[in-house]
Amino acid sequence: MKLRDSLVVLVALLVTPIWGEAAGPRIALDATEIDLGEVQYGHSKSVRINISNKGDQPLDVIELRTSCGCTRTDMSDRSIAPGARAPLTVSFDATGIAAGRNTKTVFIDTNDPVQPVSEFRIFALVVQQIRVEPSNLVARLPIFQEKLKFPLTVHNGSDAPVSLRVSGTRGAVASAAQSPEHLSVDPHAKAEFSIEVVLAGQDGQKLYRGAVLLRTDHPTENPVVINTFLSFEPTDR
Repeated sequence: MKLRDSLVVLVALLVTPIWGEAAGPRIALDATEIDLGEVQYGHSKSVRINISNKGDQPLDVIELRTSCGCTRTDMSDRSIAPGARAPLTVSFDATGIAAGRNTKTVFIDTNDPVQPVSEFRIFALVVQQIRVEPSNLVARLPIFQEKLKFPLTVHNGSDAPVSLRVSGTRGAVASAAQSPEHLSVDPHAKAEFSIEVVLAGQDGQKLYRGAVLLRTDHPTENPVVINTFLSFEPTDR
């Protein structure tokens, strides 16, 4: 009897922690990161992962957040029964994203008491045939200037001639003018040009963020986005 009682106690001690860990909703992802490989500028790629509930109560996906507006999520079933799973689709849009390696993160908020926030990362190599350098217009000046002019270089990596022109602006950039106004670049060649931006803002504003949009006749790479980060602050003497 004493041996049997000891075995019962031992089994209870071994089983109790396992049951305790499984109590409540428990999130599990079938992958925490996926490499999308090459993504052509102006195109998008999607990937699907499964969110599983390893607990004994319903798992509720409260919110899906991303580290960039270029990354979007789609999940139709946000309440997952114990032992079940639901698909999550993550899409990466390479429009307006600089060429090169990119890492984006999806944050999954759930009612899992142990892990309320889970992360899923995607990697993508953005390939761009029409490339403008610099891709960001950055300047820090001591006094405000309504108009600023920047030299740029456009590289055409495609097999056909490409033309560029300013098609619009965003944010604090009220307008932009390109010189030369009509610019054509031969296949696998580069050309120099400049852009003059006109800023709009409030009195005393120090930081101006915006963008210049360049329209091309490339079949997919439209628009080419050049971001602006301009600040006006007196320099220390």
